[in-house]
Amino acid sequence: MIGRGTIAAAVLLAGCVEFVGERGLLGFSSNLVVDGVESWTPEHGITDHAIAWFYASKRMDIEDDGLAKDPDVQGSAVGVQVLDGDTGLTLTGASERGRVLFSGEVEDVFRVAFREPTGAVLFDPVLRGAGVRQAAYPEAFGVVGELTVAPGLQDRRGRSLGYDPTVVSIRSDQASSWHDEDGFHIELTEGDDALSLETGHHELPLSLVAHVRPTEVVELELEVHRARDDEGDRYAILRVVGRTATGLPVYGLEIEWEADDGHALTNSVLFVEDARGVTASWGGMEVGT
Repeated sequence: MIGRGTIAAAVLLAGCVEFVGERGLLGFSSNLVVDGVESWTPEHGITDHAIAWFYASKRMDIEDDGLAKDPDVQGSAVGVQVLDGDTGLTLTGASERGRVLFSGEVEDVFRVAFREPTGAVLFDPVLRGAGVRQAAYPEAFGVVGELTVAPGLQDRRGRSLGYDPTVVSIRSDQASSWHDEDGFHIELTEGDDALSLETGHHELPLSLVAHVRPTEVVELELEVHRARDDEGDRYAILRVVGRTATGLPVYGLEIEWEADDGHALTNSVLFVEDARGVTASWGGMEVGT
């Protein structure tokens, strides 16, 4: 059965081009994401048994005047199972490779590869979205309050796989976890818990997360990560991480920032052009650049 919510979410992407076919004639969108923040492209595999929906959203060989209609094309595929072809193309597979063809007023193709996920990881969505290499949360960490995360699925070679975020969930015995338009969220009010990622066909272990009381945080660390925007200009991403007496990293702190020029994207992350002279404070402690 194809979930109505999955199709409805993907329909909203009509007109949005997330990748271009091999012939450069059609732009496509899908319901899939990679590592929770990145749009899927054919360079990535797809989690096996996932229901993948593709839509031809734009003719790339025609100048867009804002009045162009969606391309009049029909989707088909070989090598994988087609579930529906009435609106876009919906398909699935289990460790299979396939070729997707959209034909009509023009023709374009792309390839898909369904792969078994063997690993899962949690990312800081802001750092992952900016392409920071150190975006993954550690295997064990603490949380004060609520934390927004971006789950990632990987195959046996460590390659990121696409998945439908509306059907993936974070499982936990004690922590509250939910997904909305802002991403995945976790909140732990006591003890510790081993999180896992549920795809519908696979359950994979994630980090061990501990509830940390504010009084247990004894030190603040200020991380400075460098990145570039779409125009190639450099900027800095600052993130504050707490530490307990045992050295456990702690996230979810509501930081008060002092900076001449900056934009706080989350409670503990700040974007600035110049990282010099920035101060962060929390719980009577202060750290700066």
